[in-house]
Amino acid sequence: MDNTMNSKLQLFEQFLHDWSINRMQTINLEEYTNTNKTSFTYSIENGMRDLGSIKGVNSFIFGIYKRKEDNKEPRVSHKQYVYEDDYAWYKKYGDNKEAVFNVVKNNVNQVIDYAQKSDLAAIEQIDLPSIFKWKLAFHYQNKNDISIIPVFTRDPLQMYAQSVGIYKNNMTMADLYLAIKNEEKYVNLENAISLAEIIWDEFQNFSTPYEKVRIEHGNLTTSQKTNATSSLDYIEYEIKAYKIIRKNPHNHLEQSFYSFLNNIKAQNIRQDKTY
Repeated sequence: MDNTMNSKLQLFEQFLHDWSINRMQTINLEEYTNTNKTSFTYSIENGMRDLGSIKGVNSFIFGIYKRKEDNKEPRVSHKQYVYEDDYAWYKKYGDNKEAVFNVVKNNVNQVIDYAQKSDLAAIEQIDLPSIFKWKLAFHYQNKNDISIIPVFTRDPLQMYAQSVGIYKNNMTMADLYLAIKNEEKYVNLENAISLAEIIWDEFQNFSTPYEKVRIEHGNLTTSQKTNATSSLDYIEYEIKAYKIIRKNPHNHLEQSFYSFLNNIKAQNIRQDKTY
């Protein structure tokens, strides 16, 4: 196991130590929301960024948050959000911070409970923003039955499911996680993290929007081949197509690329760690 992976596994365990299931059952509003970098929401958003980032989404994903001293300019509440001097929250959860936190706390602990039971369909029904509840579920899932990889937005998961031919219309996030698990047969946290890195890397680096990418076991569609403006573009598309469907991040990927390029009589082929 390399040092980076070992660090991530240690980080996972440290989070569970700091924010144990028992502690989460009795967590209070200050512990959940404080702005001095010791809160639960800070820990899961910033401290756990190397295990699947949720950074960049507004703080309403946590249901309720404490407003920072330097960001307390007057804001007008409306039908979706409520702003007070110190806190802001989703209006659907209640009219005062105590009532809202009770709802959010209950929902958070339901996610934790269902994650422990590997009941992803039940998690799907819990009223918390999707990216946050699946981040929660990843960290609190049963370590003897890993089902959730650290990718918490739909698009990368859907792209991967399409690329390996397991996507079906109207799949939920729970459906996607379970289908990918069934396809990849990962059995532990290390496997799940490695697969997530592959999926996220491919999603970020594909040169066409994923909605237009239809890969069937490594073969490009006619439209993609037509869109390749040169032989080099075509090679690049093919490399990415083969790369995304590899079943194991440590298999003979480099040799496969080398053989593929030689087979199409490309010039000056040499092996290196990039491809």
